[in-house]
Amino acid sequence: MDSKREKAYYRKCYKQPKGYYTLSPTIYKEVVSIIERYPEEVRTIMLIENKNELDITEKDIADKVVCERNIKTLKDTLIEWVAEEHRAMIWENIETNCTWNYLAYKHHVDPSTAKLVWKKYLYGLHINLGLDYLH
Repeated sequence: MDSKREKAYYRKCYKQPKGYYTLSPTIYKEVVSIIERYPEEVRTIMLIENKNELDITEKDIADKVVCERNIKTLKDTLIEWVAEEHRAMIWENIETNCTWNYLAYKHHVDPSTAKLVWKKYLYGLHINLGLDYLH
């Protein structure tokens, strides 16, 4: 599978590679969608912080709290579930959604190792988000 199709296959169709740390399709889709919202959540926080104090609503405060909690969970899971030498690669995937072949080449890792580390991260994220009840 070429890298563009691979990216679309694993992210857009919410299909996961086979192997260890497999999640149910429902949980996998939910976890990946939370990761895909990362850029939007960063943007939301910036917009709220740039608002005039008098213009901030209760909804803005609630949205900011949720966004900050999700971003903190993404970062905490990275530290808790991913070895230090792979953290930059996983975080780059979260921020830029690069293909695994590119990330594996850039970080001098085998593509299958990169995918396994990603799956382990997703597995840890589903636990840290409290989605393990959906099994």
